[in-house]
Amino acid sequence: SIPAASLVRLSTDASRNITGFVAGVDGVSVEVWNVGAQDIVLKHQDSGSADANRILSTTGADLTLTANQAARLWYDGTTTKWRATKLN
Repeated sequence: SIPAASLVRLSTDASRNITGFVAGVDGVSVEVWNVGAQDIVLKHQDSGSADANRILSTTGADLTLTANQAARLWYDGTTTKWRATKLN
């Protein structure tokens, strides 16, 4: 699980998909930063994760984080989803 007001740094050796995070507590937020050279894709509503762990992007599509890009996610306890938007 992700603690309140977290920062997560991710780096990978190839493009990777993230289908969700362990369900959070209502209002918890996290910034996810891609500190590597390969893409990290936050998958929108992907069935590869349990319903309560899924990501809802503001665009309704996957969010691709290229090198040095970030996204902010917060856990919406009403919809039981992580809401995500790209920061840069």
